Amino acid sequence: MKETLKKYSPKRENVNLGWLNKHLADPELWKWNKRTIAKAFAIGLFCAFLPIPGHTVLGAVLAVIFSANILLSMLLVWVNNPITMVPIFYFTYKLGASIMGIEMDPGFEFSFSYLMDNFGSATLAMWVGGIITSTITAILGYFAIITIYKYRAIKRAKRWK
Repeated sequence: MKETLKKYSPKRENVNLGWLNKHLADPELWKWNKRTIAKAFAIGLFCAFLPIPGHTVLGAVLAVIFSANILLSMLLVWVNNPITMVPIFYFTYKLGASIMGIEMDPGFEFSFSYLMDNFGSATLAMWVGGIITSTITAILGYFAIITIYKYRAIKRAKRWK
């Protein structure tokens, strides 16, 4: 699997983004190893649940800052995509609203007009729920990758005994 990813991933020397190239010089951004993949999962999942536009750019910037695999960070942000966006943001809103103690009326309808009519409390509730969800999924994603790598290493070691 890792060989396939390496084979089809763009190489650093083939990426030319003009003045941004200086930020892409870190070789860790292009490596597929336990450390860079685990960090990419944390970054991508963290960005995916924040109620902001530009998730992909934020994932790339954080990958540069934390020396994570930039391609995987940008890809994982798309857990939240046009198909999953409404259920994800509804969940983060409900979570934030319940933590903040916001009572929802029985005729509540999760819609753009509702969010605009209740912009302050709805936005704050989405942010509270989004940050909690982002943090939890980032931690789980990071440790899931570390655990998978450890499991595979133990399995390989047992095979060689």
